[in-house]
Amino acid sequence: MSGGFRDKLRRQRREDAPSKITALRRQAREMIGRKLGKHRARAVIREGGRAGDPTGLQIEENAHGCFAARIQDYPLDYRHGALALGAALEPPRYGWDLLAQDEALAQFSLHDAVFVDIETTGLRAGAGTQVFLIGLGRFEADRFVLWQGFLRDPKEEPALLEACAQRLVGCSGMVSFFGKSFDRHRLHERFAYWRRSSPFLDLPHLDLYWLCRRLQPRGAEDGKLRTMEGLVAGVEREQDLPGSEAPAAWFAYQRGQPHLLEGVFAHHRDDVLSLLTLAAQLGRLCRASSCEAEAALLLARCLHKRKDERALSYWAKAWTQLDRELRRSCAVEYATMLRRAKDPGSALEVLEVARSDPRDKCFLEASLERIHIHRTLTRDYDAAQREFELAQARLFECGIGWVREQWQQKLNKQAERLRRARSKSQSQGKDKSKGPATP
Repeated sequence: MSGGFRDKLRRQRREDAPSKITALRRQAREMIGRKLGKHRARAVIREGGRAGDPTGLQIEENAHGCFAARIQDYPLDYRHGALALGAALEPPRYGWDLLAQDEALAQFSLHDAVFVDIETTGLRAGAGTQVFLIGLGRFEADRFVLWQGFLRDPKEEPALLEACAQRLVGCSGMVSFFGKSFDRHRLHERFAYWRRSSPFLDLPHLDLYWLCRRLQPRGAEDGKLRTMEGLVAGVEREQDLPGSEAPAAWFAYQRGQPHLLEGVFAHHRDDVLSLLTLAAQLGRLCRASSCEAEAALLLARCLHKRKDERALSYWAKAWTQLDRELRRSCAVEYATMLRRAKDPGSALEVLEVARSDPRDKCFLEASLERIHIHRTLTRDYDAAQREFELAQARLFECGIGWVREQWQQKLNKQAERLRRARSKSQSQGKDKSKGPATP
C-alpha cells in the first residue's frame, strides 16, 4: 500500500497519523513555540524596561537574612472587574466544602484565608525552577493587604521563605487558581530544598480553577486565569505583560540588564486580585434566590457528585436556561441523576438532546446511558440491544483509532451486562423480548 493511498484512507476514516509521528510533530511544535516565546520576550525586554530594582520595594529582615517586598493595601470597595473586593467576604449559600468537593473546607472562611499566587522561572518541577515572586493577600480589618515577596538574589531565598511562613500564621486556608497542581508544589519544593517543612501543604486549599471549570462558561476551553476572570468576573486587563515573559524579565534583572519587572509585578498583582473577584462572583452566583443558569449548573454538579437529591431541582432549573450546546455537553450528567431517581422517561427524553450529532462523544455517552436505563429500569432488552447496535454502527464516525478502541471496550462491557441480564430474566421466566442479545 503506497503512502499516498494510506494517507487518503486515514483521512477518510478521520484518523490521525500514527502515534509516534503525532508525538514527534507535537514535540516539534512545542519546541518551536518555546523558541518563539523566548525570542518575543527578549525582544520586548530589549525594547523597553529599566535596569536596577523595581520601584516601591521595602527591605525586610528576619533571622535568615534580608529580602525585598512590595506591600499594597486596598479598601474593601475597590473594584477589580465587576465586583468590589469586599464582596468575597459574603459566604456562599452552600459551604465551600460542597462547591469544591473537599471536606477539609467545611470550616473554611475567606475572612482569614490567604490568597496565593507565584511567578517562577519555569513550569517544570525540580530544584532548577526558582520561585522569584510570591504573592500573599489577606483581609486585615477593613483593608485587603497584598504582600509581594521578591527574590533579588537566590541567596535571599531562606529569608523570603521564612517571611512566607510567618505570614501564614493564623490562616484558616489558602485560595489559588490551579494551585493544587502547580503553586503549592513549587513552594513545597523550595522549602524542601532548604530542608524545611512547607506550611502550605497542611492548609485547607480552595482551588478556584475547578469551580470555574464546573461553571463551563463558553469560550473557556484553555482554562487560563485571564480567560476565566474575563468570562466569570468581568475583569479586563489593559497593557498586561503575559506571565510567559516573566522568567525572561527576572533573568535580565539578574544580569543587570534593562528588564520589565514592573510589568511582572503588575501582572502578578492582578492575578491575586482576580482570586478575590472570582471567589466573590462564585459566592454571589450561589447566593442568588433566583439561581442563574451557570450557578444552577455548578450547584447541580456539586450536589450530583454527592448523590444529593437536591441536585435534581438545580438540574431542572439549569436545564431550562442553558443553550442547546451546553445542554448537549451535560445531558448525560442530568440523565444519570434522573436514572438514580427512578425516572427513566425523563432521562430518555433528556438524552435525545445529546444525540443531535452522531460524530462526537456526546452521542456515544448518551447511547451508553440509554442502554443502562433500558437494562436496569425499563427492562426492555430489545430496546437496549437496538441502542447497542446503533452505537456500534456510529462508532467508526467518532474520533481516531485509539479513542474508538476505548469506546468499543465500554460498549462490549455494556453488551456483556445486557446478555447476563437477559439470561437471568429468561431463567426466571420473565423475559418480554424474543431472543438472546448479540454482544
